Amino acid sequence: MDLGLKGKRVVVFGASQGLGLSLVSGFMEEGAVVAMASRSMSKLESAIGTLPQGNNAPLPFEEMLQTKCLMLTTS
Repeated sequence: MDLGLKGKRVVVFGASQGLGLSLVSGFMEEGAVVAMASRSMSKLESAIGTLPQGNNAPLPFEEMLQTKCLMLTTS
């Protein structure tokens, strides 16, 4: 299914397990750039290890912010 997400940036909260992790996987299959957020960095790192690694491998949300791949602004 093509949802038109190729190259789009997506942030998934609660991404270390369950529905959040499933969403990450689905967004990756669609070609989105995924930032993962979770309360537990160790669980998040374990979850990342279960996902396919490649050109659009997911990053922890904090790492994405540090590398300035994702810009957040507030009004």
